[in-house]
Amino acid sequence: MAVGLTASEFQAFVRLYGPKADAEGLTVVARQLDTEYFAARPRRLGESLHLFLLGVAQGFAGHGIAQQLVAESLACGAIKCYRMAVTEATNKTLQHVFRKLGFFEWVRRSYCDHLLEGQAHFVSITDQGGPMLMNREITP
Repeated sequence: MAVGLTASEFQAFVRLYGPKADAEGLTVVARQLDTEYFAARPRRLGESLHLFLLGVAQGFAGHGIAQQLVAESLACGAIKCYRMAVTEATNKTLQHVFRKLGFFEWVRRSYCDHLLEGQAHFVSITDQGGPMLMNREITP
């Protein structure tokens, strides 16, 4: 939304960027949130389930699908013995979904203040507040 991509353009972006993000770790915004989050809590390999790029097609929005996807991910995480789930909720809708499922805000940044290479790329979505790193414990 911030850069005016259509749904199909975003799909192509995710297909290209997903493997790179997986190989390199987190996005630029997530790295900033991650640095502050893990400064306050030690990181243990294999402890955290990272939920990344949650979305529902427009025609299916409002039917609880996002909540079901997160709930299933948490259930799978419990089976795999993850202790914590972490996500970067990038808009108010996702923040609401994650809160309903017991996630708490840990770190928040404003889209107004975020600059990448000196440019404010997110000014068109400042009404969304900003990305928020949220977490919750996973219980077996």
